[in-house]
Amino acid sequence: MGATGRAVRRRLPDGAAPAARRHWPVAAVLAAGLAVRTVALAGYPTGLWFGDSVGYLRVAVTLEPSITRASAYGVMLLVLRPLHSLFAVVAVQHLLGLLTAVLLYALVWRHARAAWPDRTLRPGLLGAAATLPVLFDGYQIQLEHLLLSETLFTFLLVAAVVVLLWNARVGVWTAAAGGLLLGLAGTTRSVGLPLPAIVLAWLLVRRPRAQWRSAAVLVAAFAVPLLLYATWFKAVHSRFALTGTEKVFLYSRTVDFADCSIIRPRPGLLDLCPRTPPPGVAPAFAVLWTRQSPFFRAPGGKMGSNERAGEFAWAAIRAQPVDYARVVVRDTLRAFWWKRTVYPQPPTFRKYEFPVRPLRLSRRQAKVARAYTHRVRPVHVVEPYAGWMRAYQHRVYLPGIGLGVMLAVAAVALAAGAGSAGPPAQPGRPRRSADGERLGGGGGGVFLDRAVAKRCRPAKPSHERVPPLLADAGPCAALRCRGWWWRGQGLRVHWRGRGWRFRLVGGEWLWGGCGGVVVEQAVGGCCRFDRLRRTGGVGSCVAPRCRGWWRWGCWSCPPPPPTSTTGMCCPLCRSVRCRLCWRSFRPAARVRACRQSGMAPSAGRST
Repeated sequence: MGATGRAVRRRLPDGAAPAARRHWPVAAVLAAGLAVRTVALAGYPTGLWFGDSVGYLRVAVTLEPSITRASAYGVMLLVLRPLHSLFAVVAVQHLLGLLTAVLLYALVWRHARAAWPDRTLRPGLLGAAATLPVLFDGYQIQLEHLLLSETLFTFLLVAAVVVLLWNARVGVWTAAAGGLLLGLAGTTRSVGLPLPAIVLAWLLVRRPRAQWRSAAVLVAAFAVPLLLYATWFKAVHSRFALTGTEKVFLYSRTVDFADCSIIRPRPGLLDLCPRTPPPGVAPAFAVLWTRQSPFFRAPGGKMGSNERAGEFAWAAIRAQPVDYARVVVRDTLRAFWWKRTVYPQPPTFRKYEFPVRPLRLSRRQAKVARAYTHRVRPVHVVEPYAGWMRAYQHRVYLPGIGLGVMLAVAAVALAAGAGSAGPPAQPGRPRRSADGERLGGGGGGVFLDRAVAKRCRPAKPSHERVPPLLADAGPCAALRCRGWWWRGQGLRVHWRGRGWRFRLVGGEWLWGGCGGVVVEQAVGGCCRFDRLRRTGGVGSCVAPRCRGWWRWGCWSCPPPPPTSTTGMCCPLCRSVRCRLCWRSFRPAARVRACRQSGMAPSAGRST
């Protein structure tokens, strides 16, 4: 047995064994997540339908964007249409769920590895823990089984966050990729449209002067998918917009509190005054999808009444701002309750659970299914796999309070990281700061608030908005875990106020911060920082192979070549051929550094 194991190890390619030791936690959880999704496909091979599924499939069949919702998901269905199989669509969505987990793991592992370079297993465990809600939440898996756009939207949103947080400096190409992904997410779900504003604020707060070019590129890249989609919408519906009913959905948020005796609308808007909804039905759902809707017999339907609905909604908000805020807060907190509430009505709530018995398709569903797959098949339920999934969904899921705890950790990190950007970043490694928590935690909170306040799709409970927020909250909390305590090669670091406080294991406390002074400090007699520069916040590393001091910010300087006769020009490690250090300086800084050392600029050019 031992000889066989040695033979297998000899056959492994170089680097495979270390990679297996580093990444086996995520390999294990991915295999388990794939197994659960395989059982779901075996139990429900035909996919599950929702009210919006007909509209998305109609986009793929007719090549016309939907009036009521952004329809980039319909484009994905169009790409998969040659397969003529809803099973293939659901399988692709489950694959997107697994890829979302892989992206989250890669981001968290990269940042954790930068914080704990000497720990082989700890980054992998932390990254795998961040993927658990996405991989194993029963309602998340059921949502991937529905013919809805949430899975695609979550994947695009997570991909954009990972791209923007991959490196400390957001370059032009990184900003272009992130903006393009955010634009695609905005055309998939209009609730994602304000996210670029959060990213821009994050960029400009970090480095107002250095990031303006990246911010401009991000805005331009974000606008490209939106302009293309709006052009397509105008060609079909003669209106340059993403949807034709955005004000109707805003109106639906006001029927919970609107009082026409206080609002006093003009006579042309009196028919929009709210009525008593049917028992057990939320008012926002009733005014949109039941026969009590004022748009049911209105000329032009919802799109024809869009302007009138917007006028009434803004009048209600101006007349009753406190009531509007109360409704927004109430429905926002709904996502963080311990138990899932029946909302907006029992039949709609049950569609978020795996069905018990086979379901026949309605006439509208059968018509679009025949056009897409060339056949009509009811929703099949295959036992015992379907029973396993129902039991799994009822027992394995993240309660709303768990989501709230993760967002609270990100909020605490946001407050703790305010006022300090942390140590400088190593090329190819992320910056040790609260940037990740600011972008992920702040973006997630604003995403949910806008989803409730404007309620682009108020007919559904807030549970459908939880998966994108769930995917962002996990890495936000995980990235911040390494900020409270860091230890490496005899150095312990605590966060204190607006600076960094250092302590040798057997030594004294020292204080450092941006522009401050650090007294000579030795770690194993290797490295010494004599001062902290304001430009970049780095000092002078005089040891040729210092690998312990400021590992997350000070690069491991390679030894100078023994035959070098041009002196030392690099202000970081005073080596002529230090590529990592030299590339971190702009040309003007290179010339200035060389002049200070009495050398020609060409002498310090990296080779």
